Amino acid sequence: MRRHEPTLGHENQSVEARARVACAQTQYRAQLAVKVRILDNTIRLRLDRMEVGQIGAGSQVAGATNFPGGEAFRYTLEPTGTACSAEFCDGAIKIMISAGAAAAWASDETQVGIYETLALSTGSLELSIEKDFECLEPRRGENQSNRFKNPKNVI
Repeated sequence: MRRHEPTLGHENQSVEARARVACAQTQYRAQLAVKVRILDNTIRLRLDRMEVGQIGAGSQVAGATNFPGGEAFRYTLEPTGTACSAEFCDGAIKIMISAGAAAAWASDETQVGIYETLALSTGSLELSIEKDFECLEPRRGENQSNRFKNPKNVI
């Protein structure tokens, strides 16, 4: 899910105005929470180091995408004492994972993710909860300091 970011608006803006907007966009991106990707019956969450630490310690992580008109699409990942489950209610996705599995994942640098398949009346819902790795080709102005080292980046 991509969040609404400040935009340049008018293409005739001054260089200074564009620089201010670019700076605001960079600061906005630095505050983003869990990354969410949805394709049909597949939900993928990517968490940075701080978020993985929170989940491993038993705390939930959450985020929201706001829309004009005041509505928001919300999502929550919560460690619980039960098996994995997911629900969608009032514009919010809530995914619950085993607290034990979350703690083990958070403490293991080599375990990339937690993967679950939940049965639906027809088909299944695939859940991927993964550590967010540094990009192989860093993007200008993007802070990757809280991401995990990319295992494909051999130096």
